[in-house]
Amino acid sequence: MGTQQSNIKHYICEIIMLVLMFGGFFMPEIESLPPYGVQLLFIFIGLLFGWSTVGLIIPSLLGLTAMAFTSGFTIKSVWSMGFGSDIIVLLVLFCIFSKWLEKVGFTDTLVNWFLSRNCFYGKPWTFITCFFLVIYILGFFASTFPAIFIGWACAYKLCEVLGYEKRSAFCGFLIFNITALGSMGDTCKPWSAWGLTALNAYNSIVPDGKISYGTFMLWTTIIYLVALGLTLLFGRFCMKIDMTPYMKGDYREAASHYTFDKNQKFACALMAGMIIALFIPGYLPDCALKSILNTLGTIGIISVVLIIAGGINMANGQPFFDFKQIATHGGVSWEPVMLLTATVPLGNALKSPDAGIMQLVSDFATLHMANFSPIIFYCIIAIFLGLLTQVAHNLVVLTAFTPIFCQVGITLGMSPELIMMISAVMLTAALGSPAGSTRSGMLFGNGEYIKISDCYKLGWFSLFAHIIACCAIGIPLGMLIF
Repeated sequence: MGTQQSNIKHYICEIIMLVLMFGGFFMPEIESLPPYGVQLLFIFIGLLFGWSTVGLIIPSLLGLTAMAFTSGFTIKSVWSMGFGSDIIVLLVLFCIFSKWLEKVGFTDTLVNWFLSRNCFYGKPWTFITCFFLVIYILGFFASTFPAIFIGWACAYKLCEVLGYEKRSAFCGFLIFNITALGSMGDTCKPWSAWGLTALNAYNSIVPDGKISYGTFMLWTTIIYLVALGLTLLFGRFCMKIDMTPYMKGDYREAASHYTFDKNQKFACALMAGMIIALFIPGYLPDCALKSILNTLGTIGIISVVLIIAGGINMANGQPFFDFKQIATHGGVSWEPVMLLTATVPLGNALKSPDAGIMQLVSDFATLHMANFSPIIFYCIIAIFLGLLTQVAHNLVVLTAFTPIFCQVGITLGMSPELIMMISAVMLTAALGSPAGSTRSGMLFGNGEYIKISDCYKLGWFSLFAHIIACCAIGIPLGMLIF
């Protein structure tokens, strides 16, 4: 009887999802939005509902099919835009690379080395804090996705060694914050893709304006570390994550018996080479090496790493890195791949002028924010952008709304520099729904290790922590600096 009731509930959820996704095609005309925008909004709502109740793959497939019926897509174009996007290629390649690091035992060695440090014995929250700071630093020296995938691989092994189950509160807390911190470490750099996009949006309104790299990095880092501190307090005192498995045994002795063999050393060297190749272009003068690395980009660099690994045979004649074997035996997680395949074309469509959604939000902001004091004005921008980016792709919002708010701010006598900095920080807190960013799509797609409910809970608290850090510390500090 229980199974039958479960099946009935499942079918009801599927019907509701179907009705939501295609309901926009039968809505009467709305004055403020064109039919295309209404259709996209209903598809988005249907996807959110489906991902939360049905699963990730089937709703994504249905969403792609629904988008093909809008005026902006055909079934071929929507699949091409989704499956052919850079983020899908990066996701597949980094999944395979991370799985290979696990197979050669590198992640085991790294986790065991951490656990064998005496300073962490009996201090689980000190251990977690230091582990998170390492992810932040890795995000800084490499970029978002290497930090996330390497961090996730270590978290999986850590949970296994400590005896935590997959999808436990401890496991989910690690997975979520690795995702958040990988981005924080990357986006605190003004020369990262995110930082350059933010500065470009600022300069489109203030052509002669300049924000020093040091100021950018200092301000963002302070906000990020305060937000991290609030998140750690939330995990410890509100979620009350069970640390008994960590505390009940002395893992130092067991963890100290690890072997850093030549295969792991070679894998470590390749990973270090990848991190250096991703990091140094921002510091190199114009030269052939910089041109080559910029031409390769992240996809090309990880491809070269895999080519080098795959071109070497071990003593027994077997390939050191068997791409096919790893890719077909759990190396690629298809749930986040399919979720991102749906969110990429949908995110692009939502920002298009034909949808009318961004213009609607822009008009509302311009009309209702003219009579606020400076600090209230800045706080409202922080809250508004933080909420908006949970349902609209963060990069879209950064490029579309930062110039608008800078222009409005200049008209009202506000600092466009501080507005840009608020935007750059708040829009990285885009983990409250699968559509907020590519990272949130990956996070919600990792259902094997984190519950959907934990994704929502931690995502919205992370937003709250960013708002508190930005409004209580960032804005007063920014009003002194800018």
